[in-house]
Amino acid sequence: MPLWQRLLVTLVTMVLTSFLAGPLWHALFNSDIPSYFSGLVGGLTAVPMWEFLKRVSPARPALRSGGTEACNQLRAKSAPEFCDRLSAQWRLACPDLLSSSHDYWAFLPS
Repeated sequence: MPLWQRLLVTLVTMVLTSFLAGPLWHALFNSDIPSYFSGLVGGLTAVPMWEFLKRVSPARPALRSGGTEACNQLRAKSAPEFCDRLSAQWRLACPDLLSSSHDYWAFLPS
């Protein structure tokens, strides 16, 4: 789901819950709802709605296939073989971290 659609659905949900909180409050307490409570209800509704919309949006196919390939490359029959394959992947992904030209522990007191 594109960003603008998630924003629109979240905004509509906020406004609807804020409006519905008014009559409910009036029925329970026989007075008008304070405006900050109405805003609080709308804001607290927006966070779970936004997270829900992010979760239900379809994942990109390229990311799914890339993740599957990476998992297949790391499949091993034993724990040592897995560690060897993982370290090989790490060396390919981050070759600059393996160079000895930088002292990574220089921040520790000697």
